[in-house]
Amino acid sequence: MLIVNPVAGRHARQVGEQVRRHLESRETCLCRQTGSRGAATAFAREAAALGVRAVIVVGGDGTVNEVINGLAGSGVPLLIIPAGTTNVFAREMALPGDPLAALALLEQGRARALSLGRINGRYFMLMAGIGFDAEVVSRVSLGLKRRLGRWAYVLVGLRTLAGYKGHALRVIADGHCWSAGALVAGNARLYGGPFSITPRADTHDALLDVCIFSGQGPLKMLKYAWEIMRGVHLRDPEVTYLRCAELEVEAKPPAYVQVDGELLGRTPCRIAVCPDAITIFLPQEQAKGGTAECA
Repeated sequence: MLIVNPVAGRHARQVGEQVRRHLESRETCLCRQTGSRGAATAFAREAAALGVRAVIVVGGDGTVNEVINGLAGSGVPLLIIPAGTTNVFAREMALPGDPLAALALLEQGRARALSLGRINGRYFMLMAGIGFDAEVVSRVSLGLKRRLGRWAYVLVGLRTLAGYKGHALRVIADGHCWSAGALVAGNARLYGGPFSITPRADTHDALLDVCIFSGQGPLKMLKYAWEIMRGVHLRDPEVTYLRCAELEVEAKPPAYVQVDGELLGRTPCRIAVCPDAITIFLPQEQAKGGTAECA
């Protein structure tokens, strides 16, 4: 089954059409096009119920997130053809940017079981963010994202800082408790493109990597953002890095939560890792184990 989000990126519609024509010239293929939030999840569940050979998704990280929420635990393998704004997961796993080269992984790649994170019943491939980054995600409109791409988050982030009051998070993991202003739980290393908040994360293992930022308020968030961009945030004594199988987060007032760049809701939440929950077609060299190095 081919699932296409025609508005995921500027060229998603054309990429989807190119892939559809290529597939239909070779074999029978069920084609589905998303038109609303949640449609990709419904199509993926349909594919799992039909027992198709594979699901191919053309879209960005948000579309991939919806698809994994329909496929997780089914055993049906997923092929990702990146066509979104930032395509962070594709970069994480060194997937080809060329649509036909990505499609060739059906024959030339290897299907590999990977772990997923799960937060309040929703799966994620990349990360879950609580606090400031989720506040920004809640304010980025689809129209602005289409016009500016990743710069939409920078613009809205700067606007959000001006009046940001912060949240008092309470984080519980492995029998310990931390107070924080923001948190990112990573199943993968990359965040928002080239940045890495959880640099030791590995989609092949059975642990989440958690970065806890203890400071609160706009100046602290600005400082952490600058450190992340420079790759030095783990040297900050206000930053705690841990690896665990699950954690719980509460906040006063309730804080926004985002998963893979899409707004999920608000705290409280429970975050856990689900080993070998999804099967992905990867290049042979990446399927042997370990996550790809950043370019």
